[in-house]
Amino acid sequence: MVIELLEKTQENHSDAYQLIQDEQLASLPITTQTLAGSRVLKSTYHNMVFSDCVFYAVEFQDVTFDNCLFINCTFKFSHIKSCILNLCDFQNCKWEACSSRDSLYIDCELDATLSRLTETNGNELSFNIQGPYLMAA
Repeated sequence: MVIELLEKTQENHSDAYQLIQDEQLASLPITTQTLAGSRVLKSTYHNMVFSDCVFYAVEFQDVTFDNCLFINCTFKFSHIKSCILNLCDFQNCKWEACSSRDSLYIDCELDATLSRLTETNGNELSFNIQGPYLMAA
């Protein structure tokens, strides 16, 4: 069996067929990057901005996204499994043939398509109703 690994290139900013495991990134902008046919396992992303990125056939498993912003990203044939998404916002993202399973979405701003993906398959949505905007009666 032959496995081909394509590295990051300066020309097209793309990664393909990668196993990304135990990656810890914080406070970085990632723009116009393509990740294709890859697995992202047991990684943590904190205060990240993903802008104009393409996630093609990517499996995210046991990944934590904390306070992340996704702007104009495209998700095609990608899967979110057993992940935690806390305070994440998805602005103008496109979802095609994707799934979410056994993941926890905490105080996230979900678009209509992602909201539908989270309605089944053991996903949980949690919203903090104890915020500063509630007044005691």
